Amino acid sequence: MAGEIGQKTEFADSTYAIRARGVTKRFGSVQALAGLDLAVAEGQVFGLIGPNGAGKSTFMRILCDLIRPTAGSVSVMGESPQAGGAALRARIGYLPGELRLTPRARGTELIRMWAGLGPNRKRSLVRARELLAFLDLDPTRRVGQLSKGNRQKLGITQAFMNDPALLILDEPTSGLDPILQEQFQQLVLEAKGRGATVLLSSHVLSEIERMADRAAVLSAGRVIREGRLTDLIAHADRHLRAVVAANADTVHTEATRQGLDLALTPMDRRVIVTGTVRGNVGAVLAFLAALPVEDFTFTEPDLGESVMEIYEANS
Repeated sequence: MAGEIGQKTEFADSTYAIRARGVTKRFGSVQALAGLDLAVAEGQVFGLIGPNGAGKSTFMRILCDLIRPTAGSVSVMGESPQAGGAALRARIGYLPGELRLTPRARGTELIRMWAGLGPNRKRSLVRARELLAFLDLDPTRRVGQLSKGNRQKLGITQAFMNDPALLILDEPTSGLDPILQEQFQQLVLEAKGRGATVLLSSHVLSEIERMADRAAVLSAGRVIREGRLTDLIAHADRHLRAVVAANADTVHTEATRQGLDLALTPMDRRVIVTGTVRGNVGAVLAFLAALPVEDFTFTEPDLGESVMEIYEANS
């Protein structure tokens, strides 16, 4: 799919929940999106990663037809967001990054209104009650009386209550404590289990790492890397520290044989081995297996580190 800057996404003949080709969006002199290409398959949890200003929220708003692109084309579940109109939007659950609700309205009033936007009002009301109980939220209070976290719970309820085919979630766990973040992740995985597609933007990379099948890294309004989470993480560095009961020459010979550049520190008839390894896991395992290792740690790659390396490579 999309790779380095300058490459275009090649779309296979398959079914996609979201397809974007060359999407550009300008706000006056500011270019928020600069030829963004993306394809999201049905039934996936897909993460959008990028700093503030990368274009994540702008792209999500285009998908919901809240704003329209300056150039390029977008398809949502096989339809143009503009042509699909209200019928298409009824199949989408959208949680904006900045949730604005009428302060004087009660949660129950808003839920009744939102239920009327879905295909089955009665089912939506039942589902809303289930979600409110799961999230431990009293809907009878006025929005203005709710904490940021409880307002976010209300926003999550409206996004999920109509059992949408597509969930578009922009920083959905903002203001939630760790327990509620876990509950939210459960809701996302349940939605995926019933066949929904989820497009998720989050600054909490561990959330994307836990939930997403694929992710795209955005910078300056375009995709600079896209792929499976395992592939993105595989680019990250692993850090090795081992204690080997052998002399430095023996350890150096084996490291060289495996093509590893490691630091060796002799200490009390042992050698402390440290180093950073990228990708070559098999060589590290062969190196450790060939020596009398007393102790070692080999850190798993981190999505955050991988993303930073992607940015550095494209800066």
